[in-house]
Amino acid sequence: MHSLSRRRAIALIAAAATLGSCALTTAAQASAATSDAPVSSYGASTRSGILDPVLALLLGLLPANATVAQVQSTVSGLTSGQIGSLLGAAPAAGKVDALLGGLTGTQLTGAVGSLQSAGDLGALLGTLTDGQLGNLLAPLSGSTLGNALALLDVAHLTSILPGLSLAQLTNALAPLNSAQLTSIVGVLNPGQISQLLTSPGAATSIVTGLAGKATSLAGGAPSAASVNGLLSQVQALLGGGLPNVAGTSGLLNTVRSLTGVAGLDSSILNGLLGTAQTALAGAPAGSDTAPLQSLIGTIGSLLGAGGPNPGGGSTAGGGSTSGGGSTPGTTVRPATAVKTAATAPTAYTPAASTRYRAKISSVKVARNRRSAKLTLSCPSAAPKGCLVTLKGVVSGKKAFAGKQIVILRNARKTLTMKLTSSVAKRLKKKGGSLKVSAATSFSTLAAVSKTVRVARKR
Repeated sequence: MHSLSRRRAIALIAAAATLGSCALTTAAQASAATSDAPVSSYGASTRSGILDPVLALLLGLLPANATVAQVQSTVSGLTSGQIGSLLGAAPAAGKVDALLGGLTGTQLTGAVGSLQSAGDLGALLGTLTDGQLGNLLAPLSGSTLGNALALLDVAHLTSILPGLSLAQLTNALAPLNSAQLTSIVGVLNPGQISQLLTSPGAATSIVTGLAGKATSLAGGAPSAASVNGLLSQVQALLGGGLPNVAGTSGLLNTVRSLTGVAGLDSSILNGLLGTAQTALAGAPAGSDTAPLQSLIGTIGSLLGAGGPNPGGGSTAGGGSTSGGGSTPGTTVRPATAVKTAATAPTAYTPAASTRYRAKISSVKVARNRRSAKLTLSCPSAAPKGCLVTLKGVVSGKKAFAGKQIVILRNARKTLTMKLTSSVAKRLKKKGGSLKVSAATSFSTLAAVSKTVRVARKR
C-alpha cells in the first residue's frame, strides 16, 4: 500500500466527505491541490493491481448508478491516463456502466488510448459485455478503434461490428497490419463487405484480410462451413468488380484451391460463379484476369462434373493446381449433406448439357475502319449463360485485343471492338477480310467464327 503524507491523508478525508454528500465537486482537484505532487504525476497504472489511493477512493465512492454530472465531477481535473486507470479498475468495482454512461467521447478516446499504451486494454475488454463494449467503442475512430477491435475474439467481433458506422469501420481498418485485418475482416458478413467497398481505399484492407483468412484455411483442414463463409465473402468482394489492388491474385488462387473441399454448398458456388463471370467481363483493360479465369474454370468444372475434380484444379483458363484438400490421383467425393430442420446445403448437380455455344449474329466494320460492331447471342440450352472469348484476325494479324464477355442465357449482346491501328490502316488502304471467332467456355463444341469482307476506303 502506498504510504501517504499527512497532507495527502487529509485530502483523502476531505474528498471522502465531499463524495459522501454526493456533491462530487472538484474532489479530484482538491486532493491534487493538497498533495505532495500534481495529479499528472500520480502512479495511475492498474497493471500491477495497484490503483492510486485517491483514484481508488474516487471510484469507490462513485455511485453505481451515478448521473453524468456526478461522473464529470469525479473525473474533473484527471488526465486521460488517470481516467483510463479508473476505467480499468471499474469492472471489479461494478462501476463500468456508470463511467461509460458519464464520460464524454473525448474522455473515452483518451482513456482507451492510455490503456492501449500501457498494455491494459485487452484485460478490460475481456471483462465487458457486448453492450458495454458497444458503448466503449462507439466514440472511437481510426487506429484507436482498430487496435481495440484487434483485441476482440470472433464472438465479440461478430456482435460488435454491425453496430459500427461505415466511416468508423473504414478508418479503423486502414492502419491495421495483415494479422489484425485477418481477424477483423474475416468475420465481416457479405453485406458489410459490399458496403465497405463504396469507401475509397477499403478494397485493399478487405483483400488483405480475406487473403489472410483464406491462407489460414488452406493451411489446415477446413470444414465446408468455413469455406462456404469465405466464398460468400469473396462473392461480395467481386460484386464491386475485380479489385485492382495488391494481393487479389493470391487471394483468388488460394480460394480456387479451397473449392476442392468436400460438401460445399452448390448454391454458394453458383452465386460466386455468376458474380466472377460478371467481374471478368467488366475487368479494366490490362488487368491480370488469369487468376479469376482459373477460379471460374474450376467452379464451372465442379458444377458441371457433379463434384470436385482431383486436386481442385482448373480445367480452363489457368492450368491445374495442387492442394485443395485432395490427394493427386484420387477422386474427391462431396460429403453427404446432413439433413436437419434447417435448409441443408444442396448437392452438386451436373449441367443439363455441355453441347451449347454462343453464336455470332453479325459483324459490321465502321466506315472509318477503326472499329467493328459485333452482335452475339447465347442459346437457351446454356444452363448458366455463356462465357465467351472473342478474337479477331485480318491477314494473320490480331485485329483487336482479346476479350471475354458474359451473355445471359437466351439473350443477345452487342459490343464495339476497337481495331488496332495497323489493321485499321490496312483496311483503309487495301481492304481485306476480318475473321471473328467466339469460343464458349465449358462447352464441348468448337468455337464459331464469322468472316466479313471489307473494301478499302475510297
